[in-house]
Order: sequence, then C-alpha cells, then structure tokens
Amino acid sequence: MATLKDSREATSETLAAVSRLGVLSGAGVFVVALGVLHVLRSDLHPVERMMSEYAVGDYGVLMTLAFLAMAGACASLVLGLTQTVPRPALSVAGLVLLGVWALVMVLFAIFPIGVGETVDSTSDVIHRSAAPIGFFGVTAGVFLVSRHFGEDASWGSLSLAGSIIAVVMLVASISFFVSYAAEASVEGLAQRLLIIAFLGWSITVALRLNSMTDLDKLDPDDARESA
Repeated sequence: MATLKDSREATSETLAAVSRLGVLSGAGVFVVALGVLHVLRSDLHPVERMMSEYAVGDYGVLMTLAFLAMAGACASLVLGLTQTVPRPALSVAGLVLLGVWALVMVLFAIFPIGVGETVDSTSDVIHRSAAPIGFFGVTAGVFLVSRHFGEDASWGSLSLAGSIIAVVMLVASISFFVSYAAEASVEGLAQRLLIIAFLGWSITVALRLNSMTDLDKLDPDDARESA
C-alpha cells in the first residue's frame, strides 16, 4: 500500500539524516581531539608514535573520546548505507567489516595500549591483538563497499575512488606492521595515513547519503503491495 511505502520512506529519510550527522560529527570530534593531543602531547613524535599512546598518561581521556567518536561515526555510516544504497550495490560483507572496525575502536577505548611497565598486560594484549583485525578489516570493508557501488548508477562514481583509497589503506596497514616488526619507527605516520584515508572516504560517502529509499530494499511481499 502507498501508506506503507510512504512510512518506510519517511523512516529511511530520517535514519539517513541521522547517520549523516553521526558520521560528520564523529569524524569532527576525532579530528579535533587528535589535533589538540598533537599540541598537548608534543613529547610523542607523530611519525614515530602510535595514536593509541595518547590514551596513556595526561589528557588520555581525549584519545578515549576520539576512539569512541570514530566508533560512532563508523556505526552511523553502516546505518546510512543500509538505508540508502540499493541491494545490488550493497555489500553485506563490507558492512560487517566496517562494523568490526567500530567494535575495535570501542576495544581500543576500553583497553589502552601498554606503555612502560604496562606492556604485556591484559589490556595491552587485547589492544595489540585487535589492531591487525581492525586495520585489515576496515581496509577490506572499504574495498568491498566501494566495489559494490559500481552496481548502481547513483553510487557508481564512488566505486573507483573508493577502491583506490582502499589500496592506500592497505599500503598504510602493511607499512604499519612492517615498521613495528622492524622497529623502523614510522608506525605513527603509517597509522595516520590509514586514518586520514578512511575518514576522507567516510565523509565523502556520508555526504552522498540521500533521502531516497529504493523499492529493492523492501521485502518482495511489501514491494508487490506498494506496486
């Protein structure tokens, strides 16, 4: 029925608007908090030191806030994509991986990385174990979501750009772990490149979220009723 269709579209419009706001505000909080920490914690060289180290010691609450803001932004993006992208262009696996990234950000906030005497503590082990899952998972998530964008005309323009960004993220992720293993002291740079690439992609996608809900999102029975 038309009423059912109108109700579904209104709900999708509202959720899309909320998700867009969630992505932009979450990304904004993350960038501002991290920028402030770069000034307040000038003892940590951004090229050499991981962002997680900002969560330990003075002003650590700002980094914890940044992690949670990133988690909120990613969760909002997943919500927005499920509401606006037609099914053929929607990668379920990609969305799951983005959801895992949001979860990893929460774990980072709850379990700080170990520094000094706290290295190899339970919190440190959880934090470091979650890192490769999060980094490579979000990279694959961005690639899968972007690749599937090509299945829809209204989202296709983001497919190639998103795939290129995923390659940049992959290079950054590999560089991070190679640097960490080889003690090359460029983990901070590689990690920041990964985050910048992901935020750029997330914001671009969020700005494209529209208020239209494709009929393909409806269940087959609902679609027949709407027709």
